[in-house]
Amino acid sequence: MELLEYGSDDASNLVLRVSITHCIASLATREVVPNALTEMDVAARNSSNPKIFEKTLSSVQKALHELLLRFPNARVLHLFFAEPSSLAFQIGATLNPTIVPQFHTYQY
Repeated sequence: MELLEYGSDDASNLVLRVSITHCIASLATREVVPNALTEMDVAARNSSNPKIFEKTLSSVQKALHELLLRFPNARVLHLFFAEPSSLAFQIGATLNPTIVPQFHTYQY
């Protein structure tokens, strides 16, 4: 995960790509969300290992926190997943609807 050096008060779309089982192409997500205010990637290898699973979940939570801190007026957070469903479930369970804007998930 690369930490963002900037932020914005604009109301726009954000993209978070979580690549575990294979790499999500940024060009493919830009076709779905062409004018995102920013994009962020979280990538890890085999998440079936419990330690890697927890580390990946923590990285995704940090990325979400970073995005929402730097872009407080974001309208929609687009989450692209290439990962096991168990990790997607855990991520969804940690999203607080009073903090996270509207979000869309995509199985890649």
